[in-house]
Amino acid sequence: MHKVKGIISIGLIGLGVVFFTGVSPKISLAEDTYICYRYVDGEPTGGFIKVKANSKEEAERKALREYREKLNMRTDYVKCEYSW
Repeated sequence: MHKVKGIISIGLIGLGVVFFTGVSPKISLAEDTYICYRYVDGEPTGGFIKVKANSKEEAERKALREYREKLNMRTDYVKCEYSW
């Protein structure tokens, strides 16, 4: 009987660890919205686009690609900020 209680206790502890590590508020399946500004020759050009991404770096990659490939606008780099 003592052995069975030990196994059940280990199982409950393991289940608790899986539950608490598996449910993290930091991990989100939804992407965040970023506002991204276009720069040419080191100067902002005015206007912005919104992109959805999981990080600022990803947002800047997406925005740069959108400005250059989809909008055909000369863009040296972009700066993005999280949109509340």
